[in-house]
Amino acid sequence: MKCPHCQVEIHEYMYQKDVTSDNYENWFTRYQNCPSCKKSIIYLFSKDKIEITKTMKEPYLIYPRTNGRALAPAEVPSSIAEDFNEAALILTDSPKASAALSRRCLQATLREIKSIHPGSLDSEINQAIRLFPSYIGDAIDAIRKMGKFTTYSKKSESVGEIVPVELGEAEWTLEVLELLFDFCYIQPKILKEKKAKLDTKLANMGKSTFESNDEIEVE
Repeated sequence: MKCPHCQVEIHEYMYQKDVTSDNYENWFTRYQNCPSCKKSIIYLFSKDKIEITKTMKEPYLIYPRTNGRALAPAEVPSSIAEDFNEAALILTDSPKASAALSRRCLQATLREIKSIHPGSLDSEINQAIRLFPSYIGDAIDAIRKMGKFTTYSKKSESVGEIVPVELGEAEWTLEVLELLFDFCYIQPKILKEKKAKLDTKLANMGKSTFESNDEIEVE
């Protein structure tokens, strides 16, 4: 499992403790401290008392408050990252609110990275799918198709509006945002760092660097 705090892979070694019971269920906590970041991880779960099988319910992570999705990378602008992280945090509790934040995050990302003419999110997606590689364009386009923008026009015209969502829509929007973050922010940084290393190596060998070639082209 991954620690929900630091996202480091750790061995699951949970302690269990009784909490309380009622006429229907016995309640327990499971907990452990992450050996990497030393922070506590606490789950709450229950077991039915009235069923013959005594079904154990799926453990619910109560600390930290997260659904296990990684935070937005440090390269993402803070205003966009803040919306993404909040959308991920409330995905289970309120898919409608999560999707509203994600749509706002998507619009901000498109306007930040590409030369998009501001308008409705529907029109901005239509512009974006021609600018990105097809696999990303198709993924973005699926947001408006899955979300039925023609039926719920506020999703396009007022991106932060809380309106009904389709099954899986909020989660898919977060998935697409992670794809965009990697393409728009992470990969360019990696390429820039590799280019800088190669420039240093070329300079040490007395050869022309990327930077010097760029300057010649500009002239």
